[in-house]
Amino acid sequence: MCCSRRRSARASWGALTAFRMLMASALMPASAPVRFTDEHAGSSRALRFRCKTCLSRTGSWVVAGLAALVLSGCAHYRARPLSGAAIAEALNDPAHAALVREAAHLRMTPLAPIRLDFRRALSARELGVIAVLANPDLITLRARERVATAQVFAAGLLPNPVVTASALMPYGSKSGGTTTAYNGGFLWDLSRLFTRPTVQRIARESARATDFQVAWREWAVANQARLLATQLYWLERSHTVADVAARAGRRYARQVDAAARAGALSAADAATAQALALGAQTTAASYGRQVQRTRFALNAVLGLNPADRLHLAPPGPVPAVLPAPAQLLRAAMHERLDLVALRAAYAASENRLDLAVLQQYPQIGIGLAAARDTSGVTSAGWQISLTLPLNGNRGAIAVARASRAVLYHAYMARLAHDRSDIYRLRALFADATAEIIRLQPHQHAFVHLQKSVLDASARGALDARAALLMVLSGAQAKERFNSLRMLQAQSYIDLMVASGARWRRL
Repeated sequence: MCCSRRRSARASWGALTAFRMLMASALMPASAPVRFTDEHAGSSRALRFRCKTCLSRTGSWVVAGLAALVLSGCAHYRARPLSGAAIAEALNDPAHAALVREAAHLRMTPLAPIRLDFRRALSARELGVIAVLANPDLITLRARERVATAQVFAAGLLPNPVVTASALMPYGSKSGGTTTAYNGGFLWDLSRLFTRPTVQRIARESARATDFQVAWREWAVANQARLLATQLYWLERSHTVADVAARAGRRYARQVDAAARAGALSAADAATAQALALGAQTTAASYGRQVQRTRFALNAVLGLNPADRLHLAPPGPVPAVLPAPAQLLRAAMHERLDLVALRAAYAASENRLDLAVLQQYPQIGIGLAAARDTSGVTSAGWQISLTLPLNGNRGAIAVARASRAVLYHAYMARLAHDRSDIYRLRALFADATAEIIRLQPHQHAFVHLQKSVLDASARGALDARAALLMVLSGAQAKERFNSLRMLQAQSYIDLMVASGARWRRL
């Protein structure tokens, strides 16, 4: 019991002495060494060992605390492998319920929320919204948009300070009576603070350009879906007309074949009749391939399975009169989102040139410094660093000026191409509309004539060859009219895209 009390008292006295030595060494200058006598241990060497142990443990806790403080704000890495499950999920059709929910809360310029119902025929506008939500290329572009947003956040961060530390331990025959030398410093780059507003403007304008570029691609993809749906509708109409003519051609071919076998028709006449019937079947097969190709293209734009078949509503009416080309061009200069994106990119290039000019001046960094030499003398003060741009940053300035010139000419070239497209599409739309107006009154007569000819041929009241020729003539007229309607709708949609018209104006 007595021995344990002695050991406890000795340990308490040693801890107290170590604490006193630690505080004295921290508060008194290094030139005034402090020594305490350990009355119980009787050895200053043991005391120094305990003090060093105490200091090392205290330093370890301080370092651990600083490390925990720094790591608490760090991001963490999470792997996202291209696994089979991820690929299968990406290739799955988007759920109709999810598309309906997202379309009802759509917040994308210039599209407005819309109510989708897959149980009824989908209009061209609804197909455009589906394309914007589910198109794989647009999903990729929106991911790049998040990159631009992250760059704006990074541009607003303050520069990181630089902390330096070193320890130099003396050695050699003359190192007796010396101590370890320490050096430490804290440096902050002030030039980053001066250029920070310009860097932020560059990031904001670049993000704005990316936003409008994504919005333009969404607008273009929506109109592409609308165009493909319109083409699919008119191609199916033409395919129906051609299929009627092909059925009539097959009936005539069977009659000609029977007559040739009976000897009532020469081989030359039979071959001519077979070629006539084969031409009708070839036309129907060609329209069938165009319908299939257009449906595949529409499903690809919509992000759907190639085998899906959506029920499409007839396209809406197309106005007979459109604004003048000069008016459409003025609208395009203000409303085309790709032109807005180019203007934002040009503004970012102006700020990049401004930043390059600012970086031709010396970059300044200030901070604090402290050191202790091998003789135990401690010193502290401030420090300054200068980065001298000996070349005046002329290379970066030249690159920034050339990049600005590229964007300037790209904007002017885009305007020139847009003007050419508007005038060309406006003329094409006017020609197709005039031709449709000229042929419109005869369409009902063609339909009535085709029905009458088929009925008369079925009763045997009309020669099969004459009936086929009349059916083919009516089918060609109807197919021509459908092609004109498709051309009119295509030129109208392309013209709306070229002028930057919004959905509310369609």
